[in-house]
Amino acid sequence: MLQNGLYSIAFNAGLGGSGGAGVVVLCDGVLLGGDSSLLYKGAYSQSDGKFEATVRTSRHANEIPSLFGLDEATLCFAGTIIRGDARGFGASPQVPDIRLEVHLKFRAPI
Repeated sequence: MLQNGLYSIAFNAGLGGSGGAGVVVLCDGVLLGGDSSLLYKGAYSQSDGKFEATVRTSRHANEIPSLFGLDEATLCFAGTIIRGDARGFGASPQVPDIRLEVHLKFRAPI
């Protein structure tokens, strides 16, 4: 189970593709976070060792280009919960050819 708390998030576009990292807070179905250039806001659900999330990203700084080349994007993820952390895959309907691998690691409770 994903408990309410602070998580680090790492993501990559697979096989030599670009990647990145940030932090997210999960709390009762709400996901909030960001990295040096993008804010993340969305919702997640979990059941039977699986999770799903829909996240909207928006640019707050021009430090690093988005993996999708967009200042705003919607991302949909699904995956497995393992010992309180999560691993999964996701994509954006706006750029369906880019598939992301994502890893959330629990860091601290709220």
